[in-house]
Amino acid sequence: MMKSFISKVGLSVKEIWNFKKSILEIYQIENNAFDILRFILASFVIVHHSYALLEIVDTNLFNQFTLGQLDLGSFAVGSFFVISGFLVAQSLLNTRTLVGYFVKRFLRLFPALFVSLFLSAVLLGPFITSQNILEYYTGTQGTSPLRFVFLNFTLNIFGYDYTIRDLFAHNPYPYAVNGSLWTLKHEFVSYVILAGLFYIGVLQRPKLLLIITGFVGWAYLANKFMGILLFGKFTTGWWIFHVVEYPFFLSLLWLFLLGSILYIFRERIFVSTKMLLLVLCLLFFSIKVGYFFFVWHVLFPYLLISVAILMPLSRFSKYGDFSYGIYVYAFPIQQTLAFILYPHIGIKRMMLYSFMITLVVSIFSWHYIEKPALSLKKKFIY
Repeated sequence: MMKSFISKVGLSVKEIWNFKKSILEIYQIENNAFDILRFILASFVIVHHSYALLEIVDTNLFNQFTLGQLDLGSFAVGSFFVISGFLVAQSLLNTRTLVGYFVKRFLRLFPALFVSLFLSAVLLGPFITSQNILEYYTGTQGTSPLRFVFLNFTLNIFGYDYTIRDLFAHNPYPYAVNGSLWTLKHEFVSYVILAGLFYIGVLQRPKLLLIITGFVGWAYLANKFMGILLFGKFTTGWWIFHVVEYPFFLSLLWLFLLGSILYIFRERIFVSTKMLLLVLCLLFFSIKVGYFFFVWHVLFPYLLISVAILMPLSRFSKYGDFSYGIYVYAFPIQQTLAFILYPHIGIKRMMLYSFMITLVVSIFSWHYIEKPALSLKKKFIY
């Protein structure tokens, strides 16, 4: 089997062992594995939430493999941010103006988000709630549908609420309508920070970017180990500086910036068989000694991006990019399944049913919402 594989790629064992090329030499914008990896990662989120939404202890193979040091959901979200950092840095450096850059980011993030919120609050909600229609839309009990849409569409900058009235009140994981949306504010802030660094010239001086990224990493570790809150005066419950959100913000921003660094330094960062094996060995060793979570934050971005650019799997992309749709639609679909079928739905059926339904919704979303929205960017002058 190995000989067959080697013959297909046209490399000898010796050539594979001595393989060493820069990211720039390897990376093909039109032929890589980013889309299929994001699809897999979005599916991992469904698996992780299947356990959480049924209040079942998460015993999936990934958790067992990492000895509980990193759960599958955190792995998937962190990986999303690494890939996003790489691809968004590419987008930024290939867009003429910051206006054009933000138009692209808006068209990718917000149309499907709005549809997900609208479907949950306006179409699904009336069939789930125990209130009558008038009470549901105009009453005072709980969060109104319109407030839910507003707060989450504006990425919680005006406040938090992932609930609507009494929806899913008796689910194993009660009230939450779409818990996946918490990461989107961090994604958007990462876009803004990268644009700001470009505007002040940091991306044109990559060593400064390394220093800033190192500072973010230090701030995260200082908070994790010593409870130090930089910008502490802002941690009054507001947005990403909330004491709960702040550690996640630093962690995800760190991974996003590492992904960006891998693109910006693509001429000087080399992918080699020996380096990939070394990274894998260090990651495995870190599991054994109990430091996988922290080592993963440093080394995994290199491994992930290397795998993505080494695998020419762009054929998957011809069907569409369903990963974002899976991410924003899956949670309310899973909650609805739990509402209808619990306690007669087990973990395997939850995974299967929710994945199939979400995939169908995401396919429609891509072809009739996301793709048409993205086509609008051609009307703007960048």
